[in-house]
Amino acid sequence: MRWKQLVSEADGVLTVTTLGAAIFHRARQEEAEARLAAVVSFADVLEAAAGSPRAARRAPHALRRLAQGVLSRDQAVRHLLA
Repeated sequence: MRWKQLVSEADGVLTVTTLGAAIFHRARQEEAEARLAAVVSFADVLEAAAGSPRAARRAPHALRRLAQGVLSRDQAVRHLLA
């Protein structure tokens, strides 16, 4: 990672460069954007399942796990509709 200038070394200590920190934070932002898109898509499924008492009971748990990144969107939908 030194050759890409993501970290630097001084006196045997590695430190993250500004570029390295920017790349790290950009990756985290992209993960958050992808998770938000999955939540929005899941909301569409919830709207389609409106009126289903079972889906209404299971929705909070599935949504929470989706937002936490524990479940994928497809897994959350399967959990909701199971």
